[in-house]
Amino acid sequence: MTTLPVPPGIDDVLRQLGARRKLSKSVESRVASIIRNTLGAFVEAQPDREGIVGVLERIERCLEKIPQAAGEGDAAVQGDLFTLRALLEPYLAAPGAAVAAAPAPIGPPAFVAPAPVAAPPAPFVPRPARAVPAPVPARPAAAVAPSPHPPPVVRVAPASLAADAAQDWYWFVLDELNGLGTLMAFQRTHGEHDAAVRTERRLKVAIDTLSWDAPAACRDAWRFVEKRLRDADDVWGPHLVLQTLDPDRARVRDWVGRLQSEMRAVIEAVPTTIAGRVS
Repeated sequence: MTTLPVPPGIDDVLRQLGARRKLSKSVESRVASIIRNTLGAFVEAQPDREGIVGVLERIERCLEKIPQAAGEGDAAVQGDLFTLRALLEPYLAAPGAAVAAAPAPIGPPAFVAPAPVAAPPAPFVPRPARAVPAPVPARPAAAVAPSPHPPPVVRVAPASLAADAAQDWYWFVLDELNGLGTLMAFQRTHGEHDAAVRTERRLKVAIDTLSWDAPAACRDAWRFVEKRLRDADDVWGPHLVLQTLDPDRARVRDWVGRLQSEMRAVIEAVPTTIAGRVS
């Protein structure tokens, strides 16, 4: 699959949004959802128009929330969202239409100096042959004194760093699953059934990969739901992992029953046909 890089202008705005601090919790969760879904709209060979529509809808909801928000940095996010909306709207044009780039400034023609004319090469004159010197007898090799410095010490990273790196990877995969779940919901809503089937296949590949070490995947999924649920959309990916890989079904059912109603609505709105791999 050919990966479409995020256009530089959009990437700059996303980085700026991700660097904003002192946001109210509601605005921060919506900004995280906008960033995640914008990245998800550029994972195919062509920009995903349905995904971009979903991002624009999230931007509008976030702009409506900012006037009532109380965070110190909420006002700064407003300008970023206007810029991101203006950069994404051209991608809603007809499929295959190129997004117009800003015209280059017109200036006077640049003067190009002519290349200097090289001087004709000098005639070749062979050098006189030199006498071959007599071979010098080899000297015996001197004994190498041992180095006074001790051998280098190989330092091993603490186990805690390896655990943090593993958790970061699993949480990255869970964020990707959330984005794919949102994408599949829009594809189904807009009648793109073939595209929704392809997205579900991608989800199945991800679950197959996580099943290679199901205990580790479930462990970090539980950590994710305990510490990382900022928005209702964040619950879909970890629920898919726990539903398919965690053998403790009673724990999963109890957790789902204690979720907020809007999070349960997200889970129920995007069902999958991926069967559980643990009985």
